[in-house]
Amino acid sequence: MPDLVMFASTCSLVWSSPAIPKLKSTNLEINPLGFPITPFQESWIAALPSLGATVGPLLSGKFADVYGRKNMLMVLAILEIISYIILSFATNIYIYYLARFLLGIGVGICFAVLPLFIGEISEDHNRGKLGCTMGIFATLGVLYTLSIAPLLSLKIFTLSCTVPLIFVLISFILVIPETPIYLASIGDKENAVKSLRKLRNENKKVAEKDLQEILKIIEESSSSSEGFIEIFKMTALRKGLIICAGLCFFSTIFRRYCNFGIYRPYF
Repeated sequence: MPDLVMFASTCSLVWSSPAIPKLKSTNLEINPLGFPITPFQESWIAALPSLGATVGPLLSGKFADVYGRKNMLMVLAILEIISYIILSFATNIYIYYLARFLLGIGVGICFAVLPLFIGEISEDHNRGKLGCTMGIFATLGVLYTLSIAPLLSLKIFTLSCTVPLIFVLISFILVIPETPIYLASIGDKENAVKSLRKLRNENKKVAEKDLQEILKIIEESSSSSEGFIEIFKMTALRKGLIICAGLCFFSTIFRRYCNFGIYRPYF
């Protein structure tokens, strides 16, 4: 169920591909803006999610440690629902810019927090399988957008992207617990045991044993970690940061200025 967040986030990334031809139409029944957008406006609609995606991880990293992975994913779902609703009813190009940027922030939060959440609720033997499902749902989001959006009005399709997010919110409120690792890290051992029992279908004795292993791992990692500055001290982390930030930056620039020619990167 949490992977539906990835589905909805991917829909927002490729939303511009079927939407831009409709926004360029002179038919008022197709184009909610009431006028054809210019190449300049087209490029910003396509590029702003990438710009927002550079901001999302910076906001979510510390908040996920303070408020929890589950709460951050719920905030993400609410943010994307609001953004999709704004995008559905907007008739002003600047409101489109705002909604697209907010969706980009949601994408950044998704790619930062969802893998963390999946990794912490899974066991060693199924962590790889659960991690792969994120890629599957990302692909399904692309497939859904490119196959369904051309058949629906822009408003109806955009609103449909909120449906999986609503299911995510309901499941988090009623069914899915916070990760045991986060609960253990803040000293809430009782709820950590409950989370382990619910996630792994374990009895209390086995869950308490697993909790001790988790506490040992947390203690070892906290004693060797130097916090945010560790990203710049470790070569592997530093390279990863440069590559990710660089890809998002140049992707934004590329989409912003590639308006002419045969190839137009709408998503």
